[in-house]
Amino acid sequence: SAYLPPAFPQWAWKPPAGEAVSYDPAKANSILDAAGYKKGNDGIRIDPANNKKLTLRLGIHSDSSRDSQTSQFLKGWLKAIGIDLKIESQSMGLLNDNLAKGDWDMLMDGWGTSADPTYLLSIQTCGTLPKDDGTSGNTDAFHCNPEFDRLFDQQVTTFDPAERTKIVGQMQDILYKANSDIILYYANSLDSIRKDSVSKLITGSPDAAGIYPAQTVFWNYLDASPASSGSRKSSSNSALLYASIAIVVVLLVAGGVAVRRRSTATERE
Repeated sequence: SAYLPPAFPQWAWKPPAGEAVSYDPAKANSILDAAGYKKGNDGIRIDPANNKKLTLRLGIHSDSSRDSQTSQFLKGWLKAIGIDLKIESQSMGLLNDNLAKGDWDMLMDGWGTSADPTYLLSIQTCGTLPKDDGTSGNTDAFHCNPEFDRLFDQQVTTFDPAERTKIVGQMQDILYKANSDIILYYANSLDSIRKDSVSKLITGSPDAAGIYPAQTVFWNYLDASPASSGSRKSSSNSALLYASIAIVVVLLVAGGVAVRRRSTATERE
């Protein structure tokens, strides 16, 4: 799936024909077999580098039932190709600390975005990498690509909508091929507005042209005011806010297998 959510069709992107990665356990098993990861009697593969079971750690948010439910699907998908998945439920603070330290195999993560994708793209740039001691930084998945950074700077100063869409599409193509983030689904949130109480609240339109409530911006409320007594009606207006929910993976084979850990500063770079 595309990195940017489909709620904003101006940034719509799909992988080129023949380059889309689909769920294919048979192909994944074939790749792992060829790489020397043989299955043990219990169906779990053995890492030829240390002769131990191929087990990956997945960090999830302890307060998210959505993470808990989704992780069970991931566990089943990985088991189908001989990989054991250890699910670790963590607080938001601990999960974020571990992300910056690089001490993980996979993490559940999610974002919300406004109509302008600059911030969401920025967390994939080299400049957001943490320091060697695991502090500072605002990286999402330790992604760092000089060409991506060049395109990021270019899209910020491009004012022609069609040209900017093209540049952002190239950036999404880079992220898709890097496989540092795998978008599992887009979550829909429903917002209701009391038109009988508030007027002139900017709500966007069904085709996502405009700004929606709850997008961590204040533009919706700039002209808002209490509805006049003569215009108050019992009605409501709803809008959908789409958020990208992703699983962050260190390194992938066949679209679902992490094959090494980022456990040192050198590896994180």
